[in-house]
Amino acid sequence: MEIAEIKQQLSLSTVLQHYGLKPDKHLRLHCPFHDDKTPSLQVYTRKPPRND
Repeated sequence: MEIAEIKQQLSLSTVLQHYGLKPDKHLRLHCPFHDDKTPSLQVYTRKPPRND
């Protein structure tokens, strides 16, 4: 499977959930690569297009 195919099939939320990472209400989470006392990683997910 190619990276483009994986990106089409999995949402960022699904990947984060798989690794046990849960963003707070401001979409920030503790960096998984080093110890953080406060969330320092900002997560942006695409929203589906609006049907106006």
